[in-house]
Amino acid sequence: MLIEHSDIDLVKLEYPLCGETRGVRGGVKILGCCDGLMCIESNCTLFLWNPSTRKSKILPSLNLPPAHVEYYGFGLGYDASIDDYKVVLLLKDWRSIGIALEVKVYTLRTNSWRRIGDSPHGRPYYCLRPGVFVNGAFHWKLDTNRLIVSLNLVKETYGEFLEPEYQDGGSYVMLGAFSGCLCVLYDYHRTCADLWVLKEYGIRESWTKLVVVPYATSPSHLKFTIPVCILKNGKVLLKTPKHLVRYNPKVGTFTYPTTPIDLMLSIVHPYVESLISVDMDADGGVPLQHLY
Repeated sequence: MLIEHSDIDLVKLEYPLCGETRGVRGGVKILGCCDGLMCIESNCTLFLWNPSTRKSKILPSLNLPPAHVEYYGFGLGYDASIDDYKVVLLLKDWRSIGIALEVKVYTLRTNSWRRIGDSPHGRPYYCLRPGVFVNGAFHWKLDTNRLIVSLNLVKETYGEFLEPEYQDGGSYVMLGAFSGCLCVLYDYHRTCADLWVLKEYGIRESWTKLVVVPYATSPSHLKFTIPVCILKNGKVLLKTPKHLVRYNPKVGTFTYPTTPIDLMLSIVHPYVESLISVDMDADGGVPLQHLY
């Protein structure tokens, strides 16, 4: 479902292969969104989809026994060094020992999966959200300390860096991306939340507090808030489980755009239309970066 802000217009899209893949479990899970492409899972089937062109592509099966495997992280990103798109899955095979997670990478041009070096960091904090793709790398929050871990999509290597120096008393951290920069929303027990932006990638001293979002008279409305984007008018668009919320930092007001139907918002992601093909392969074709 695409949501446009005018106040709010909803464009309902039938995701591809819904009749073939929906099965008993039903529903879909968005594993990532990049440059107009989306990676979606439905009934254990993964596929790439361009909602603008309505074209889709089923990804090859990983052939992993579901009884022994649990997925802990995922994402879709662009590798500029080879002009290709990659899907990343972090998974735990419970037949193995230790906290390390296996990492599988799918590349669009080769239409194949391969295993890269295991992630040494263990389980991300929020497993059901895609990794935040910024500066050519995916980012996840660990559930044990103030570390943000990364997977560089070009080098396929892992890194880590510290979150901002928050005041004590916070309860949770949500990652996001604003204007190509990594950001975090740090919640203070649902009284207010600080929105920080990493101005220089990898430099902790460059964390900058962009805005403080005070919670409305009913803090439950903003429970588990996730930053989505900063609008052109300077307002901050936030996602809650049931609402899209616009916060105006200049006057300190919240706006809850009305929608014609009740929504349960699982994942909200900025979407930019493109003509990128899901059928690129190693035999050539127009370079992906020239298809906008």
